[in-house]
Amino acid sequence: MGHWSLFLLVKLGLYATGYMALDALANLAFVAWLIAPRLAGWPQRAGWRRVGWLHRGLSGLLALALAYHDSHWPPLARLLQQWRDLSAFSAPYWLELAGRLWSWPLATALGVGALAYWGLQRQVRMGGVALLALLLALLLPAPGSGDARVPASPGIEVDVRALPLAQVDAALAAHYDDERHRRVRLPLAAQQPPRFDLVFLSVCSLAWDDLDQVGLRGAALLQRLDVLFRRFNSAASYSGPAVLRLLQGSCGHVPQAELYRGAAPACQLFRNLEDAGYEPALLLNHDGRFGHFATQLQGEGGFPAG
Repeated sequence: MGHWSLFLLVKLGLYATGYMALDALANLAFVAWLIAPRLAGWPQRAGWRRVGWLHRGLSGLLALALAYHDSHWPPLARLLQQWRDLSAFSAPYWLELAGRLWSWPLATALGVGALAYWGLQRQVRMGGVALLALLLALLLPAPGSGDARVPASPGIEVDVRALPLAQVDAALAAHYDDERHRRVRLPLAAQQPPRFDLVFLSVCSLAWDDLDQVGLRGAALLQRLDVLFRRFNSAASYSGPAVLRLLQGSCGHVPQAELYRGAAPACQLFRNLEDAGYEPALLLNHDGRFGHFATQLQGEGGFPAG
């Protein structure tokens, strides 16, 4: 396999440390592609030198595709779908994102591994080492898998053992059935306006785990709040659907796809607050264009215009 052994060993190292997934069968197919010409004796045949470059070029393309396939990055189809939004990122923001992906400890480990590879390749058949490691990865459980209990909140443990898919689907369907009957009805506006204001502050992609990571769960601002939901989960992985869940929060939990179909007026929290005598006002610290965020607030979210 030549220096492709280094490529596979790097991927296996990233897999072992959790930086990358590993489709072992696809990687074995890639190894078969690499060694097939040698097993067939093609390099010794006349004319191989003229067409060998084609095999090497295709190997490079397959390696890139395989590395992306095994990465934790979003599917390529999703990137293409979101390309208009991604193209609006400024150059400084792209640099900031690149800085988040860069890790000095990881880069150092990869450098040391590469030096070890170059030092050992003359004494050890690195292709055999890479193939053996790949077979072990196919046979052994994935790193971090197995039965485990992790703390979901202080004093609470959640069993994260794998469940049959049918059981998970049934539990989810039952959850949605129960949630469809939930309604929150606010009192209609009285003659006197409300005696206090309500402030909803949305911070993009901020979770309790993030506050724990930086030691700010007990921040002074949070201590001054009258109501604080410490065990609240929007069941969303991004700020867009998370805010839509809040804006449609007068009704129960629905599948994420239904968030973008709009909600009945009775489910729109801020319209209900307006009926209760409040005057909704919206302030963004950005233009709201990315992901059509501002449009979704008024459309699917039902936030009153104005």
